[in-house]
Formats: sequence, C-alpha cells, structure tokens
Amino acid sequence: MLPATSTTDQSSHQMATETNIVETSIQHKLRGLPKSKGKDYRLYQVPEHLREVNRECYEPSVVSIGPIYYYKRNSLKYSQELKLRHLECFLELGVWKKGYAAYSLGNFIDFLKGWEEEARLFYEDNISLSSDEFVEMMMVDAAFIIYFMMLRSPDFPHREDPMDKMMAWALKVLQDVFLADNQLPFFLLNELYLMAFGSDYPQISFRDITCNFIGESSIPGWVAARTVGKVRVRDAEDIKDLVDFLRVLCYPSVKLGHDQNPKDNEERFCDENKLCCLPLKRQGRNLKDEKKSQFPPTATALKATGVKFLATDGKNLLDIKYRDGVLQIPTLTIEDTTETILRSLMFSEQCHYYEDSYFTHYVFFLDALINTSEDVQVLIKHGIIEHWLGSDDEVATMINRITRNVAITNCEVYYSQVSRDLHAHVTTRWNKWRAILKTDYFNHPWSTLSVVYLVVLLVLTVLQVYTGFTQ
Repeated sequence: MLPATSTTDQSSHQMATETNIVETSIQHKLRGLPKSKGKDYRLYQVPEHLREVNRECYEPSVVSIGPIYYYKRNSLKYSQELKLRHLECFLELGVWKKGYAAYSLGNFIDFLKGWEEEARLFYEDNISLSSDEFVEMMMVDAAFIIYFMMLRSPDFPHREDPMDKMMAWALKVLQDVFLADNQLPFFLLNELYLMAFGSDYPQISFRDITCNFIGESSIPGWVAARTVGKVRVRDAEDIKDLVDFLRVLCYPSVKLGHDQNPKDNEERFCDENKLCCLPLKRQGRNLKDEKKSQFPPTATALKATGVKFLATDGKNLLDIKYRDGVLQIPTLTIEDTTETILRSLMFSEQCHYYEDSYFTHYVFFLDALINTSEDVQVLIKHGIIEHWLGSDDEVATMINRITRNVAITNCEVYYSQVSRDLHAHVTTRWNKWRAILKTDYFNHPWSTLSVVYLVVLLVLTVLQVYTGFTQ
C-alpha cells in the first residue's frame, strides 16, 4: 500500500499535466489569432444576427465594392464587366481632357500601390487577396464609383454612360454603393479623383461630387445634400466611407451634449447590466416610466389627444421638435432603398458612434410613432411621410422590422425630451378624456350623430320635466 504522501504527489502531478495540456491548447489558439492592426477598424463586417432580419439590406445585388464580397458570390461576377466599362470611360475621360498628357492605367496602378497598406488597415478582417488582386480591386472599384457619380453630377459634361440601356439596374446600384460593408475608404476615392481630374476641375472637389450625387437621388439626406449638408461635409475632418459621408451630411442642428432643454443635462443613471441607460430618477419619478418615455406614443394616440403634426423641410432630417402642442418632423421619402440606407447608417453608428447615435435614435423614434398602417396614414396626411411602396401596411412593417436586433448604447436618447413632453401631453387628464371621447364616441360620422341625437334627446327630456314642474 502506497503512503498517503505518495498518492498526493501523484494527484498533484496529474493535475499539473492536465493544466499544461489546457494551457498549451489555449496558447496555440492565441498565437493563431490575427495580429492586431493597432487602430480602430474603419469597416466592420455585418454580423449574422443583423443579416438574418433582412439579408437583402446587407448584401450587394448588382456590384460588389471592396474586398469583402470580391468574387465571393456567383451572382456578382457578371457585374465585373459593368465596373470595367466604367473604368474604360474613366480613362477615356482623362484622355479627352488632357490628351497625350493623360495618366495611363499603369500610372494609376503605381499610385494606388502606395496606398495599399493603409487601405488594408481600413478593414476589420485580414484580407486574403494578394497584393496584385487587392490593387486591381482598388483600381476597378474606385474608378467605377468616381465615374458613376460624375455622370450624375451637373458639374460635368455629358459623357458615355455604360448603364444607359440598363436603367433597371440603376436603383440597385445606388443601394449597393451605400451598403454597410460594401465600401472603399473615402480617402482612396478622394485621392484617385484628385490625381485623375483635380487639375481639370479645381473648383469641384470629390465631396462636391458626392453631394451632387446624393442630391439627385431620393435617399434619406438628399435635401441636405443640396443645402446645409454641403458645409457640414466640407468642414468634416475625417470621413470613413460613403455611409459615413451620408451620416455627416445629415447631422442635426443641435448635437448631443448641447441639449435643447437644460432638463436633459441631468445626472445619469446607468445600469451596468443593460445597454440602454437612463437619466437619474428625480424625486417622485418612476424609473420604469422614465424608460418608457424615452420614445413617443403612437401617431394615432397623439392625434387623439390633440397633438398637431407639421411637416418641415428635410434639409435637417433629424431635427424633430415639439412646441405648443405641435410636433414638427421633417418629411421622409420612403422607397425600396430606404430600409437599406437606414440600416447601413445605424450599423455604422453601432460600430463607431455609439455616444451620438443620431440615426439610430431617429429610427427608434419612428418605430415608436408607427405601429400600424393607421399611424402611417396620420403621418402621410400631414406630409411627414411620402412613400413609393405598395401600401401603408408595407411602410409600417418596414419601420417596425428595422430596429430588430439593434441595441441603443447611449444613456440619453437624442429625442428623449421631445418624447417626455409628448407623454406629459397625452397623460394630462383632459387630453386622456378627449382621446376616449374621440376614440369611443366620435370615431365615425354615425357615432357622432348618435351622440348628438342622445344629447339633444336628453336636453329635451330635461326641458320637458322642468316645464311640467313649473306648470
């Protein structure tokens, strides 16, 4: 029989061996991790839990831009011809402007090779493309975007359009250009444009071209692109990609941290187990009610309690205000591409701008305002929504679906003060009674006539009784 000390030594040795095996396994996996790029990634790949809500809004339909979808989908391979035709026209435009002094394709390739390392750092994942493949991708895709936008800008003479006979594709190409992870670095587009056409059009920057391109469309922000947005993007120091460009274009006139109402600058209450944080509860206020009041009641509930709706121009799309019983909301045009554009903007904020997620808060505000087609009809009647979809039900479904699997990470929702004021209006005793009367008794002309008839009958009965007594 072995001594007790010997048994203990064997157990300790066995435990140490097992620990070494586990440690070796973990160390091997740690060494296999991709090397950190030492900076915040500029473009993240959309995760599966967001894609599964509506894949069409996250994957290119016609053209792939950048390395993430490069030759990964068979349905996109034929679009390479479309991009190459734009590249051909891009080069011909240079010859038309400069003649024999025009840059050759080789000159552009040598130029882009100098940007390869920085461009690779733009992407979250280590790109599997070889150096030659990556530079070719940059050349073809960047020339495609630049020429595609120049064709749709009034500042340039009319030139050959490779999509002249392919208008059925145009809307989908517009959508693909603003997909969240179907992007090139904005600096790359800007630098290639400056090299190719900067000396020919010194008064027209690539930011001007992008504004003109958006302004000629009907995507969210098109009014800002024609007006106040031009100044915003011109003064912006760092624009990551075209999605980020669109977000900067639509900045609200008052940013988070500079609240419209001093009441918003309260101390904050943050539950470390929750993503959504709320202001510190003041005396007599319920935290659960506070959370609910971060978002407004529905449009039909607001209408029933006497709130008036006013559509304002869309140059500041995110500027929603409530004053003196009037809810002011800029007009939003909804078409087939709108959901994709909004999802891209929200995903960009989830990755980079969680402290000032203006578009995310805007979409959540709309989602709270709209539950059914009746809510949509209220907003359409007042010019706040214009849509080209098949029905009002489709609009409601789209708005309700768009926030699924999206988290709000900011302590104070941008529109929380507007929402609190709306809830205060709705919960006023007179307004509650007004809503009940309107919903239950005056929701139809016949109902109204019935109530009037009963009131008249009651008055006549009282008069008859009173007359009987006096006689």
